[in-house]
Amino acid sequence: MTARRLRRVDTQLISAEASLDFLRENRGRVATQTADAAQRPTDRHPGRAGTGTLAFAGTDNMLPLPEEIDTTPPCAYRLTAAQSGEARRTLALQGATSRPSGSGRLVPLGQPARSVFPLLLDERAINHVVEGDACRLLTRSLETCHRQNAL
Repeated sequence: MTARRLRRVDTQLISAEASLDFLRENRGRVATQTADAAQRPTDRHPGRAGTGTLAFAGTDNMLPLPEEIDTTPPCAYRLTAAQSGEARRTLALQGATSRPSGSGRLVPLGQPARSVFPLLLDERAINHVVEGDACRLLTRSLETCHRQNAL
């Protein structure tokens, strides 16, 4: 074997051993987090009709608090022309599509990256790019957005 192949094999062996060491040392935490995963809000069919809960906090190893979860999330976010310009690049990196809406744009949540859009466009998100208008009800054409009074 060449030195390069041996080095690659050594690297893989070290990685496998480190993974096993981690599991041995953290067996209880790993088991708890794995069991808790069933409680985390998820959308088993991402982007399908913009359904499912959205979380504005939490991480892989920490569940969000109940007040950090939106169980009736918006269908879309309406952005002004200025907001659209400010968020355009970030949304494009996420593969977002939007539609014209008045003088601005409408970003429907029925897209594969739907759980990311609120983190970028909602005022409740800690690091939002812009504060879009959360739309709860949309007409069939998605051109007109009606904001519900109670968020």
